[in-house]
Amino acid sequence: MTKYLIINGDDLGMSEGVNRGILEAHTFGTLTSTSLMVNMPNFKQAVKWALQTPTLGVGLHFNLTWGKSISPPEAVRSLVGDDGSFSGNRSDFIEEEIEHELTHQYNKMVAAGLRPTHLDSHHHIHIEIPLVHLVMSKFAYQTGIPLRINPNTNDIINRPLSTDHLILDTYDTPDGNIRLLNHLATLQEGITEIMCHPGYPEHKNPPEQDTRGREFQALTDQRIGDILREQGIQLMHFGHLSKIQALQQAERAEQVKQAAQAEQAKLTEQAEQAEQAEQAEQAEQAEQARILEQTAITMPNETPTQEVPIIPAPIRLPFLKKRRLHKPKKTKLNKKRTRGRGPKRTKRLIRKTRIRRYVRR
Repeated sequence: MTKYLIINGDDLGMSEGVNRGILEAHTFGTLTSTSLMVNMPNFKQAVKWALQTPTLGVGLHFNLTWGKSISPPEAVRSLVGDDGSFSGNRSDFIEEEIEHELTHQYNKMVAAGLRPTHLDSHHHIHIEIPLVHLVMSKFAYQTGIPLRINPNTNDIINRPLSTDHLILDTYDTPDGNIRLLNHLATLQEGITEIMCHPGYPEHKNPPEQDTRGREFQALTDQRIGDILREQGIQLMHFGHLSKIQALQQAERAEQVKQAAQAEQAKLTEQAEQAEQAEQAEQAEQAEQARILEQTAITMPNETPTQEVPIIPAPIRLPFLKKRRLHKPKKTKLNKKRTRGRGPKRTKRLIRKTRIRRYVRR
């Protein structure tokens, strides 16, 4: 899926340095969108420059924390103090008064000739305060204006148009440009908004306090263009959001279609392979049957096997018992001594032995 990127500079109209920094960053080719504060002193200058730059998307930077309200103070007592300036007491906010002030800020911008491309909020109040997010979501849904995505909610009921991802970071430190380049190098697929606060470097401020000037320098780094080309990232602003989302839906549908076709092709290939394997097995079985048939025809008749008679074992009668033959005992010669004549031999005494034979008992 294609990677789309919105780089939005907040706080347009706050001062001439902020206005100039945002316009020059857009001219450089990185910043594509901005959001306007309608209750700031340089509001008219910002509108004039924005009308002269139609390629720059301009949204409404809804403000409830700095300056004075656009509505009459008596109509938004929970939002302002006695002098009409925003009090910042977030726990006292009332839904109807938030909606009243939002409508007045929107109408002032439209009356100046600028229709907001999107809505976001100063100091992220619609992200930090659920009541403000509820009011802005309803307003955005009714008017069809995109709203900066809130990472803290998963509510999809009456959800207005928004990006897929949001990167909340600042680039006013010495390594700010490196972090910005890393965000670009690891950008996710879909539509991503990178929020920033650039401003034209003001030499009257010490370098360590010129935070907006540092962000301007990070946004005008020459390496950004190289990464955008390498990653295939397409820049856009919120005014293109509806068209891009339609393209995304068509792209997703095409991907689903291609995936289904690939799956069908895979199943077809598997079926063909199974059929080929079955045919090969049948052919092999037919060949084996043919070989067996030929072997049975060509082999000579075998000599019939002759049966060998079984000889029964001899019957042993239990009443016959084999008697052992005893050997005759040997007898020694009896020598009889006589006086003066020496030994006198006598005849050998032989005992008769009994020859025992098999007898019946």
